[in-house]
Amino acid sequence: MFKWIISYIFIVILIFALSVPTGILTDTVDYNSFGKIKIGMTLAQAQKVAHIGIMQLNGKRNQQDGCFYVQPKSGFQFQRVKFMVVDGKIVTFEINGSNVKTAKGVKVGDSQYNLATYGIKNFQLIGNKNSKQRYFIYAPPKAKNYRMIFESGEYEYITRYKAGKIPEVNYPFGCANYS
Repeated sequence: MFKWIISYIFIVILIFALSVPTGILTDTVDYNSFGKIKIGMTLAQAQKVAHIGIMQLNGKRNQQDGCFYVQPKSGFQFQRVKFMVVDGKIVTFEINGSNVKTAKGVKVGDSQYNLATYGIKNFQLIGNKNSKQRYFIYAPPKAKNYRMIFESGEYEYITRYKAGKIPEVNYPFGCANYS
């Protein structure tokens, strides 16, 4: 009886492990990539390289032009993750949950004061100590057309971050700023 229970548990764990797309649990965000997905890819390319489904969040169904948002369909690791798409290409990755870290290890919920200890330097701060909302803008030295923007609230913890290309990554209201 005990062997059957152990075998059953092993099979359930194995099925779960095989159902998670390869590499997804360890994917990180950098200024121009989210795991194997790169800024500038089409949705079809992103789905193919990451082995994930993508669903559209706003705009017209199967929209290809203009600005709209999509999110991966797969599992808990993608909760509160979305991609901004402009004219059929991914231009930003927006992370609102703590399941996904940056390539340097930063995640939502970390203290804003830890950005430098993670090796993120040369960032510009918008907002001051008296403002409730602060934006830490990191400009990668070798990629002048990209940014990573970390937002913190009144409790001085990272509440969300985004990465992508200029000008879209700088839009404070996302697609609402697109024209």
